[in-house]
Amino acid sequence: MYRRYKIPRTEIAVACVIHVDEPKKMIHVLDLNEEGTRSVTNGIDDLQPLIIREVHVAKRIEDYTWILYGTDGVASRFENGAFTPIEDAACYRPFLQVSRGES
Repeated sequence: MYRRYKIPRTEIAVACVIHVDEPKKMIHVLDLNEEGTRSVTNGIDDLQPLIIREVHVAKRIEDYTWILYGTDGVASRFENGAFTPIEDAACYRPFLQVSRGES
């Protein structure tokens, strides 16, 4: 689902697409790199509560694994304020392809 999220109490927006993999308890977030928006990686702390409220899949951010797809073609797990690169096999293939410019 495409969404341009406005970060509360700021003029900052983040443009992204979200895919929720309910069986695996994963939320995938693809950065759309729109002009005038903050990157997903720079806005994820503010973005997570907004996504949780919108998709209604969890009560807590920690209930899901968060996979971010940046503009550099690298997919990372975001957990406890840290980014860890992940293997392609754990990725949502369509988002990985877009982030790498393959589609």
